[in-house]
Amino acid sequence: MHGGCWSVGTAGRAQMRHLGPELARRGIAVWSIGYRRANEAGGGYPGTYQDVASALDRLAEDAPTHGLDLSRVVLVGHSAGGHFALWAASRGSVPAASPLHGPPRFVPRAVISLGGVDELATSPGSSRCCAAPASGNGSPRRPRSRRSRPRP
Repeated sequence: MHGGCWSVGTAGRAQMRHLGPELARRGIAVWSIGYRRANEAGGGYPGTYQDVASALDRLAEDAPTHGLDLSRVVLVGHSAGGHFALWAASRGSVPAASPLHGPPRFVPRAVISLGGVDELATSPGSSRCCAAPASGNGSPRRPRSRRSRPRP
């Protein structure tokens, strides 16, 4: 998953284009996803998270067609993409009241977060990204003790 500070004006899918072909050359299937950024129509919370969830659900749908073993899926993301990869791995623990609630179609084997922000509320790096979206459960400034979902 690409990074870009959650913003359409920074990086994007091109940032990860070198990685896909190299992994494919080594026999590893690659599924590169895009998502609406926080400053795009429908982006932010919950839209961006819904985009990530939809892309992973689509992977589960298409896996049999391509002979993919979902038990071997590893999510890789850089920066904001690392944040979303970590979130995606914790989808099964999203509270029932959340618009993001729903059973994941598969659970990734692992997550590789390359400079991803794992905790928006406390990460000093997230303040440098002016478009940082709300967390999967509300505002990134909501105190940890009042959040109802576990951190990824």
